Amino acid sequence: MRAWMAVACLVSGAGCQGETGFPGGTGVGNPNCMRPSVARTGGLALQVAEGWLASVAVTPCGKPEVVVTVEQELDLLDAPWLELPGETWCGLTTRWRPPLRIEAEAPSGARLLADVPVVDVSLATSEGGVPLDDAELVLELAAPGWLASEGVPVVGEGDVTVGETSDAAERMAQLVRDGSALFVDDGDGEVSEEERADGPAADGGHDGDDDGYTEGGNPAGR
Repeated sequence: MRAWMAVACLVSGAGCQGETGFPGGTGVGNPNCMRPSVARTGGLALQVAEGWLASVAVTPCGKPEVVVTVEQELDLLDAPWLELPGETWCGLTTRWRPPLRIEAEAPSGARLLADVPVVDVSLATSEGGVPLDDAELVLELAAPGWLASEGVPVVGEGDVTVGETSDAAERMAQLVRDGSALFVDDGDGEVSEEERADGPAADGGHDGDDDGYTEGGNPAGR
């Protein structure tokens, strides 16, 4: 395992423009740039999404894992770009220091306040890996409509607080682990419908809820 300190690009929403955070020779090509984000929530207006990213572990196909140390609290609604090695990737793991803090508002004005115990989010590519060289990527935590899933508390007329050790918080963490995906981006830092239709470069192997209402959940929207 190789470990390097990452340099977060300080230009949000405009592609990665910082210096590389790992020595030359760790990858076969030019560095990639990745922007962490969180999926649209559906029915609720996401106001806060913050988490402490400890590191990103890239698994090049047939080679040892490369760990890029980040150790930054990120605003996932406007996160910086991070530089990662250019390789044929077979997997990617982001390691977080819980909780992931989520605040979302319902049309009634009531809020969902949740501390989500997210630790590792591991994504895998298709067999044979995905060549990524000088690519711009968006890591989208969870899947669109995830707060409309069964097991997530319904927000009605009053605020709902989800504690980090609750069953609801663990359900939300599962939705992040299973529904997250990595998309090749055009550099704007947002996953467009066309990019989503092209499919992810890597994912957690499970689909999220993105189809209206689900039993026990908030109304999903696009």
